[in-house]
Amino acid sequence: MENFNGREIYSSVENSLDDLLATLKVDLSDNQDIKSLQEKAIGNISKNKQDLSDLIKELEKNSDWNTFTIAFYGETNAGKSTTIEALRILLNEKTKVKQREQYKKQAVAFESAMQEKNRIEEEKNQVTEVFKNKERILQSELTELSKQLGNVEGKIYAEKNKLSDLNYKILMKMVSSNKNLLAALFKKLPEQIEYRDLADSLKGNEDGELIAKIDDVEETLQNEKLRNTEQLQQLETELNKITESIADLDEKVKQYADGAIIGLKQDFTRDVTSYEFTVNRQNFKLLDLPGIEGKEGLVKAQIEEAVQKAHAVIYMRKAAKKLQEAGGNDDTSELDKIKKHLSQEQEVYLLYNKPIPSPGKLVALKGKLLTSEEREQLEATSDFLMTELEGAYKGYKVVSAYPAFLALANVYASEENEDMRKFYRNKNSFLKKFTEEEMLRESKLQDFANWMTDNKTGLIGDSQRKIKSANIKKVRHAIEGASSSVHTGFTEWDEQTKVIRKHLNHATKDIKKQLDNFKLEVATIKRVVISNFRNETRAEIDTEIESDINNKEFEGILKEISEKNIESLQAEYAARLEQQIVELSKDIEKCIKKATSSIQTELDFRKSDMDLDLGKELKNLTINVKNKSYLGETIGLVTSLVALLFPGGMFISILSAIVSFGKLVWGFFDHSYRKSKQREARSEYIEKCCTEIDSTFDEKNEQLFEKVKEQLNKVCATLYEKARAFEITKQKYIETEEKLSKIVTNL
Repeated sequence: MENFNGREIYSSVENSLDDLLATLKVDLSDNQDIKSLQEKAIGNISKNKQDLSDLIKELEKNSDWNTFTIAFYGETNAGKSTTIEALRILLNEKTKVKQREQYKKQAVAFESAMQEKNRIEEEKNQVTEVFKNKERILQSELTELSKQLGNVEGKIYAEKNKLSDLNYKILMKMVSSNKNLLAALFKKLPEQIEYRDLADSLKGNEDGELIAKIDDVEETLQNEKLRNTEQLQQLETELNKITESIADLDEKVKQYADGAIIGLKQDFTRDVTSYEFTVNRQNFKLLDLPGIEGKEGLVKAQIEEAVQKAHAVIYMRKAAKKLQEAGGNDDTSELDKIKKHLSQEQEVYLLYNKPIPSPGKLVALKGKLLTSEEREQLEATSDFLMTELEGAYKGYKVVSAYPAFLALANVYASEENEDMRKFYRNKNSFLKKFTEEEMLRESKLQDFANWMTDNKTGLIGDSQRKIKSANIKKVRHAIEGASSSVHTGFTEWDEQTKVIRKHLNHATKDIKKQLDNFKLEVATIKRVVISNFRNETRAEIDTEIESDINNKEFEGILKEISEKNIESLQAEYAARLEQQIVELSKDIEKCIKKATSSIQTELDFRKSDMDLDLGKELKNLTINVKNKSYLGETIGLVTSLVALLFPGGMFISILSAIVSFGKLVWGFFDHSYRKSKQREARSEYIEKCCTEIDSTFDEKNEQLFEKVKEQLNKVCATLYEKARAFEITKQKYIETEEKLSKIVTNL
């Protein structure tokens, strides 16, 4: 792998991994137990290899070997998008330059439309005001005419009442006398003359003139209302059109206004966005990542993929204090996350984005962005990251992105966008106390941009070397992670092997102790059966002696009873040995079951993340022993036990001893004396038989013990081989670690 270019590294590593796995499958043991365990270990290693292969493919898919890529990573609401938006403006990012040019065009049209809208609204107000003035005058005139009309109508009403009274008086006079009647006919009555004069005067005082004037004024007022309504409707139509135009323009201006990627709500950024720059003839990208807090589960894959693409990471925080070191039951701590994501990186920088939401806070800082307390906290945090991220962490920077963004941004008083309206209000608020140049200077963003883009000493300096180094480090980190998993597997296997070996060694010692216990039990059985033979034979012969038998009869009876009891002795001894060997096999089986149970219990107690489950291998141990019939062979010795312990020549040896002893007492005829001598002969004979039997049993028992020992050694050898199988299998893990280490070294 010494000579590779770019993406060739991935296929080269993949080929090395395939070779590694193929090598592991070579030279498997002929021993089935060992081979089975080796295959299990290779299976576990294969899982690690597959995970590593998948990760290498991901790295290859996400890798960039041409453009230096910087990921802005960190807390939710730390200001990543705000910082990137300000940098896009400051560093003339290509799409941002075009966007701002379009903004200017749309902003002019938007402003013109807003002015027209204001003009129409002002004209509406003027038309309404003119109408209200006219309406007020006409209403006043109507009120006055109505008042005059009321006065006239009152006077007319009184005179009409007087006419009614005169008419009544005339009528009364007419009926009072003929004279008056005749006078009335010729209209000569004084009341009639008065009535005529009053009636004539009423004809000249009618209210028709006033009513005509009122009608004229009301008509004028109605005409003014109609004219006003028509004017307002026309202006409202124009206003609706311009409002629609403004809404369209608002959308266009919003499309090109700065700050669209910034959200005032938490978890605004959900997707990874890439921005390309060319500064000082150097190409680079900035990646805006979702926050690592909040609803991180929704964006976890995007974050990990983006980090894999990055050649350097700007880790942003909104607090100077030290990171949280431990996670909760369900949530991973911030430290756990950054170690997982950033340990593979070539360069990691901490960027503290100090929150300054208002101009008053910026004024209070008096030109110093950091307080002494914040500086101490940042130094402590930086030292902490240096330790946790080892060689990846390079140092920290400080900015206040929000004032810088407001200083640089094109924002406007949007009709529809609440965020944009807030940006607009805040920018104007800052500009009351600072110029845009002062806001940019105090925010330190220009200093940060200069450091990032410097060709020699900046972040993007020597970018091609950094790209190659960063991509190789990611692959190396992936392999080292797999090696760590394999080492964990080795450690788990080794620890479990020690458990297995410990308990199998105990089982082996216990099994070997069973031979000593067996010997003690066999010795006890021998003493018991010989004692039984002695007592039973003595009792039976004594009964015959008491019947006063002669020596010849005594000799025959002695032979008969001895032969019979020796046969019983043989059967009893064989039966007891058979039972003892059965008990021995049970004790051995208990030793093995105890060992397997103890192994399983301890392995369960030591439960780890590794699914090695070596305890299952031991569950078959007892079966393996029985399948090989080691215990069965031991029990099978019972079938040949009689032939082993009692060959035919044994009875002849005892009988000749009896006949020879009988000749010594043949000549005695006194009954009491004969009985006494017979009892002496009986005792001497029985003891001689017992000695002979004891000696024969000892000799044959030694043969039995050797046979049993041989079988027990086979059982112990099986246990030893099982423990040895686990020991040998560890070498597959060791071999894998060594080969992975070699791959890393070759990188």
